[in-house]
Amino acid sequence: MKRPRRSLLLGLLVLVCSMPQGFAPPPAVGVGTLLASSTAFLGFAVTALKESTQTQVTALKESTASQVTAIEKRVEAVETKADIQFEALTKKIDALTKNDEALSKKIDALTKNDEALSKKIEIGHYPSVIAWMEETFVADFYMVAGDYNADGSYFDEDTEWTAILSSITNYTLLTGNELDTTLALSSNSYDRIIASSSLQASGTAAYILENHVNLSGVFDQGCQDGYINSDVCTADPLEWHEVAKELSDHYPVELCMHLNGTCDSCAAATTTAAPLVAESCQVVGFQADNPDDFGILFLDSIPAGFVVYLTDKGVLEDGSLRSGEGILQFSGEVPAGEVLFKDNFTSSSGTFSLSTSGDQVLVFSGSEASPSFLCGLNFGSSWQSTADSSSTSAIPPGLESALALTQAENAAYVGNTTGTAQELLSRLQNSENWQSDNSPVAIPRSFVLLPDPVTSTTTSTITATITATSTATTTATSAATSTANGTATSTATSTATSAAIIATLTATNAATNTSATFTTTSPVDPVTSTATSTITATITAAASITSTSTTTSTASAERPIAVGGGSSHALPTLALLLLLFR
Repeated sequence: MKRPRRSLLLGLLVLVCSMPQGFAPPPAVGVGTLLASSTAFLGFAVTALKESTQTQVTALKESTASQVTAIEKRVEAVETKADIQFEALTKKIDALTKNDEALSKKIDALTKNDEALSKKIEIGHYPSVIAWMEETFVADFYMVAGDYNADGSYFDEDTEWTAILSSITNYTLLTGNELDTTLALSSNSYDRIIASSSLQASGTAAYILENHVNLSGVFDQGCQDGYINSDVCTADPLEWHEVAKELSDHYPVELCMHLNGTCDSCAAATTTAAPLVAESCQVVGFQADNPDDFGILFLDSIPAGFVVYLTDKGVLEDGSLRSGEGILQFSGEVPAGEVLFKDNFTSSSGTFSLSTSGDQVLVFSGSEASPSFLCGLNFGSSWQSTADSSSTSAIPPGLESALALTQAENAAYVGNTTGTAQELLSRLQNSENWQSDNSPVAIPRSFVLLPDPVTSTTTSTITATITATSTATTTATSAATSTANGTATSTATSTATSAAIIATLTATNAATNTSATFTTTSPVDPVTSTATSTITATITAAASITSTSTTTSTASAERPIAVGGGSSHALPTLALLLLLFR
């Protein structure tokens, strides 16, 4: 009951405080009457407050609406002004563009008229290109093949190219107008090919690009990037000449090149000499247990930029590689005598994995489609007639002496690691110098490659005086014939080899003493060296002397000469620079 009483007192207080000044309280009334009056007054006050509040809210809404309307009008005015300004600016730009059309057309005309000059500037750089090529690559012959320009209508070998070639000493064009695709006379060649003048060619097809240039790297990238047709990428078997066509907007040139003149028959044409040949390397060990490994000893050096491939694919009966399995590749300069291991190679295609039940390790250059085998090893007991499974292989062409070991999971060469290239090759191809085991066998990591001995021939002058071993009779008959034979031993001036020298003097109808001196030159080396012998023979003879003579002389000298490096192959080399553009 305390809460209602407090509320009543509060109500009375509010009532008293709200009475206007001068208000006379009514006569004393009862509490009920007072409460009723207070309640009525409070109701009146609440109603008045509501009306006042509503009026204020209405006024606020009207004021806010007016402000929003004013803001919208201001925004609209700004937008209108911006539109007007933008329209004016657009008109100015249009006017400038229209006024500049004549200038633009003049620029286009100048550009078109200057295309010929631009093209001339382009081919004018080729003397510098050839100079760079000669400084960068050491070769017997040089050739630049490329799509020199996209529109060859400004060029003709009889006019513009004549001036260019006059500044490139000892170089000539291998392709004439009849093979120039830019003149629309052919669809089978690059626009131009420049080569050192001693390297000549005819228009018949023999030099096939994909047989001499490794295209596997650009093939993989081209298939990934999509600029090689998917049909070419997925073809089985892969046609490398189709790949070559995809790499340029022209078919690759195919020319018959001859090192000593223009060839009439391309069957015997000579092309680029490979830096490495068969037996330039040897497998010195393998590990078929995981992880796979192998060691390859290079008996010849690998030039910078040359690509070497290694595969576990087998060789088919026709000498080509079986499909499937994997190919690894290595590119880099390697001196003769160095051993490369699996970690030195990167994946080229497929999956390389040696089988513990027998497999092969083959090293080749060139391309998968046209491999040139360098060395190989079979560890499946023997070479087979063909590769009819992933663990079999025919012996690679050119590697008829390649070693075949009995089936083993791991094996390595354990013989002498010092010797000439021929000595090491002979030892490595002898299975008695190998150790096989189911556990890994240490693969030799280093070899000492000795230089091959060089035979040198020298020219020796041999002087000998021969005393006749017989004396003719003094009988002066017409049939009498006397012969003096002399034999002497001489010594060469360099490392000695004895030489027997025989001189014969014959006198017919001998009547007086006769002597004759013979100087003979006999070959020691059929190419470079000769030995000279002076022989004097004396005979006592009769009158009417007619003399004939026969002398023989032989002499030789051998002196070993030490030379640096391993064996070399005196084959002509060709530096080929290809310029391929889309």
